[in-house]
Amino acid sequence: MITASFPINHSCYSVALSQSHLLDIQNRARKSGDGINIQLGSNSYSIRFLPEHDFYSVHSNSHVADHFSTEAHVMDNNVGRLEKQMNNGRTYSSAVAASPLERVQNRIDAYSFSVEKAGFPATEEHLTCPITLEIPKVGVFARTSLLSDICCLYDAAALKYLVGQRLAHPLSQEKITISHISPPEQCHFNYEKGHFMLSSKQMAK
Repeated sequence: MITASFPINHSCYSVALSQSHLLDIQNRARKSGDGINIQLGSNSYSIRFLPEHDFYSVHSNSHVADHFSTEAHVMDNNVGRLEKQMNNGRTYSSAVAASPLERVQNRIDAYSFSVEKAGFPATEEHLTCPITLEIPKVGVFARTSLLSDICCLYDAAALKYLVGQRLAHPLSQEKITISHISPPEQCHFNYEKGHFMLSSKQMAK
């Protein structure tokens, strides 16, 4: 279980994470199979990534004796707000009931990350999104085809737009599925081949 502390915009009735801290926590939670503990202000929360639903579950590690007290009410509200932040406004029930199209978009959200913070050892050519033709600020990896172990870096918002419009994969012309979208920790730049490559373990998924 990973434990980390993050600064927050904090009032007695809400917690709010910056986008950079949010992406950092999501990345840590994905990498940790048993979840992570985070400290936000004076409160501690456990966060676990549920890959089958592309959902981050949030629970408070703090215990309140009186479950009907104002403190307990504030804590429950903070857990709900934090969970919605982690999941782009989605609830667990909506994640479970999501359509195939929504599941692809949710997977893109779940695997998005800050490209600048990632510090990839690749040239501008390999960091350029095939859709926008620019280096994305918030990126996501997608396989060039379902039969390939080569990944390309995409602007997350641009790829979500293609999915929402039911447009084909920009390189393979396949229908974009959740199997195209890859975790950033599974994609590594191969200097010999000059591409981002997906690990063999992930190819089977």
